[in-house]
Amino acid sequence: MTAQETAERRQRARAALQRRDFAAARREVERLVADEPGNPDGHGLLGSIRNETGDAAGAAESFATALRLRPGHGPTAHLLAAALLRLGDIDRALAVLAPAAAAAPDDAPLQATHAVALVRAERLAEAAEAAERATRRDPSLVPAWMNLGTARRLQGDNAGALAATDEAVRRQPDLAEAHVNRALALLSLGRMDEGWTEHDWYWRQAHTPPRPLPQPWWDGSAVQGRIAVWGDQGIGDQLWASAYIPDMVRAGHRLVLECPERAAGLFARSFPDIEVVAATDPVDARLTAPDIVAQTPLSRLAAIAWRRHGRTSRPDARLTPDPNHVAAIRARYRNLAGDRRILGIAWRSRKPDGQIFEVPLVRWEPLLRDRGLFVVNLQYGDTRDERIRTQEWFGTAPYHDEAIDAVADIDGFAAQVVALDGVATVVNATVATALAVGTPAIVAVRRFQPDWRYPPGAETSPWLPGARLVRQQAGDRWDDVMTRMVVLATA
Repeated sequence: MTAQETAERRQRARAALQRRDFAAARREVERLVADEPGNPDGHGLLGSIRNETGDAAGAAESFATALRLRPGHGPTAHLLAAALLRLGDIDRALAVLAPAAAAAPDDAPLQATHAVALVRAERLAEAAEAAERATRRDPSLVPAWMNLGTARRLQGDNAGALAATDEAVRRQPDLAEAHVNRALALLSLGRMDEGWTEHDWYWRQAHTPPRPLPQPWWDGSAVQGRIAVWGDQGIGDQLWASAYIPDMVRAGHRLVLECPERAAGLFARSFPDIEVVAATDPVDARLTAPDIVAQTPLSRLAAIAWRRHGRTSRPDARLTPDPNHVAAIRARYRNLAGDRRILGIAWRSRKPDGQIFEVPLVRWEPLLRDRGLFVVNLQYGDTRDERIRTQEWFGTAPYHDEAIDAVADIDGFAAQVVALDGVATVVNATVATALAVGTPAIVAVRRFQPDWRYPPGAETSPWLPGARLVRQQAGDRWDDVMTRMVVLATA
């Protein structure tokens, strides 16, 4: 292929990519790569096509090849790092970004992406520095202000976080993500009215759309008809927010609750005064009945309750799993535990975007070895290999109840949690389940916990009644946390 033919093919591929004709672009680029495998431009274009079509792994592979063929090329390094971040490969992203960012301190978008990776790695001081470099170089770069706000909030500098997110909102008033970041800063500062108002932008984000219902959003006022309440965010957030349902019922509001099918039985038994509908696609016709005149996400009930009562504590509400199931589980565990306290543990959480946080099971050795505790596995997902390894290393492992499926059967999982004397867990849905059914929870909180309901330096939270918070103090160390959790679990 001549140089002119190569240039023409590259031009055709870029034109097709620009008009989003990915099939045509891919045909041109694959021929280019086949004819000239050592040409970094071809691999870079293929990476862009794969990126646009949702193939983050393929994009990372192509960008990595392009960077290997053209070492030190900043734009390619930036594209590769962005693909790796989408894959959750933070270490590789940082390995690519660190030299690229050092070589190009005035490249504001590159510095902003470096800040994202550093936040994900919880290297927050460095993240703030990278974001500040980006804002100094290009003050109009809104993602850099948002990254700066996130880094400051996780450092506990909520006033600084608010200043940064204020700037992001000022520069791009219609950007939902900027308003959500501002809401988190306001809620962390205790400015609840402003925070809840800003938080309504959450459902304007492209990745968190509202349910397709025709009714206007409910503002908490009296209405002549029923209100559709639909479960939003993860199951843990829905269990947490369900505690506000009785308060709404006592105020005379008539609710129809849509929730995941796996939780419908538990909610129906717990709230007999409302109608419970399992979520379907398309939406169940009962949610568009003529007498339903307003709608709201379930989590907004906390904001409505705050505005009504001006308080941070939740109403005293409990979910009610099947009492016969609870009794059977309790009897089985008591027979196994003897006179030991029965403690459930969970050590991992997974966010909707795929990010995983865990305190590996082997770190829970002090709880597992304590002679006064019978430890039960509450961790959802496949934990077999971890339990086998822990048994081999320590001669003990948490008891795994094959009859309970924490993912598919929320009612059964809630019954299991009620049957325990207590729970020790990281921040995940197990916390919400325990508090929703009235089981005391000890929560291992990482040093930089992004959830505003876990206030820095506090052992309790008004938004999490019944939880004792044990916060990590430094680095990746959990020894002190586990020692404290043993004391609380055996008290």
